[in-house]
Amino acid sequence: MIADPVDILLVEDSQTQAELIGHALEECGYRVRLARNGEHALGLAREKPPTLVISDIMMPGLDGYGLCRALRSDPATGAIPVILLTTLTEPADIVRGIESGADNFICKPFAPDVLLERIDYFLKNGELRRSQMFELLLDAFDTLRRKQDQLERAYHDLKKACRCAPPGEEAVRICAICKKVQDDHGEWIPVEDFLRRNTSLSFTHEFCGDCGDGLMRKPACQ
Repeated sequence: MIADPVDILLVEDSQTQAELIGHALEECGYRVRLARNGEHALGLAREKPPTLVISDIMMPGLDGYGLCRALRSDPATGAIPVILLTTLTEPADIVRGIESGADNFICKPFAPDVLLERIDYFLKNGELRRSQMFELLLDAFDTLRRKQDQLERAYHDLKKACRCAPPGEEAVRICAICKKVQDDHGEWIPVEDFLRRNTSLSFTHEFCGDCGDGLMRKPACQ
């Protein structure tokens, strides 16, 4: 637990996410104020500048980028560190964050410990080094390149499958309940096994936004 509670302004339009993140922060001793959108957050920050702002990007009205710009343009709030929470991973999104004045990103879904470690870094070291933002940008470009490579392989595999499929017959049969795929021998197998056997695609297991909500559990603070 931290000795002197600091004031964190959490900006999140999803009530569920706000409650989960807010609870995790309060459990570790942080004082949390909630804002439902960018306009609300801007008013709270000007009324009483927080130690740190944690904001979602995708919000109706004033989004996370706009909130960053508004905070930076006001001398009373211009020095407040801002962490953006986002599902966006394209290089252009990172560039927009840098231009708007954000200090760093955390990509959803994330475990509470990741956010807590980032906050602890801010409190101990002040603003994150600007170079880290550019490192994040380079990582985003690398991610985009890998995605493009995967799409190209998938396109060629699809063309190959279409050429090999007998006219008028289904190329792939998928169970409507368990989503297993029937192979050439009539065996029902997981879709991962089917892709490994029949395509050159590489893939990883990740979490969509809904499933990622399940990761937001009570953190173990030390």
